[in-house]
Amino acid sequence: MTSIGTFTDQEVQFLAEEVLISIIPNFSSDILSFTDNITYGPFRAGLPINIPLYLAIQLKKFKKCQIKAPLWMDEDILSKHLIREQNKNEFQPFPTNNLHSFHYIEIAQLLIEHASDDITNVTRVQQLIADIEEVRRKKIDLKKLDGTVQNLRLEHISAIELNNIRSILITSLNTFQSLTIEDVTTQSSQQSTSQSNSSQQNRNIFNQ
Repeated sequence: MTSIGTFTDQEVQFLAEEVLISIIPNFSSDILSFTDNITYGPFRAGLPINIPLYLAIQLKKFKKCQIKAPLWMDEDILSKHLIREQNKNEFQPFPTNNLHSFHYIEIAQLLIEHASDDITNVTRVQQLIADIEEVRRKKIDLKKLDGTVQNLRLEHISAIELNNIRSILITSLNTFQSLTIEDVTTQSSQQSTSQSNSSQQNRNIFNQ
C-alpha cells in the first residue's frame, strides 16, 4: 500500500479481476476446481458462460476462448455516456451493473490489453474510455481547486477515482472530527462558565 487508506493501481486492478465476464469457450470440460473449493463450469464449446475476469484472461492467453466484450463497451453507448458526463457537474451512472460500473476503468484496460481482437472498433472504444475518464477526472480536479472535494457526491464514482481522492477525504473527515470536538469542548466550557456566573449572581442576591 502506498499510504494509509490508499491502494496502488495494481491492487485496485486485482480486485477488478474478480468481476464476472462472459466467454465463449472453444473446448468442453467438466467443472474446474480451484483452491478454497471454488469451482467453475461445466464448459461447453460454443456456449457462453460467466467466469471471473482473471480466469477469462488466462483462458484467452491459451487461446481457449473468445471473451464477450460487455455491452457497455459499445462505441454508441460510450459516445452517449461521454456527452452525459460533459453536460453534468456530477458523476453520471455508467450504463452497466454496479460492479462493472465501479471497475469500468480496470475492466476496459484489461480487456483492451488481453482481448483487443474481441472488441469491435477497439481503437475508438479505447479513446472514448479515455475521454470519459478525463472528463470525470476534471470534475474531481475542480473540486480540489476550490477546496470542496469533500462535498463531491460519491454516487457513481469508480474504484480508481475513489482511490485517488481517498486520502483527501480521510484528511477532510479527520479535520471535521477535530473541529467538531473543539466546538463541543468550547460550548461545554462556555456553558460551565455561564452556569458558574449565574450561580454567583444568585448568591450575591441572597447576600444582599
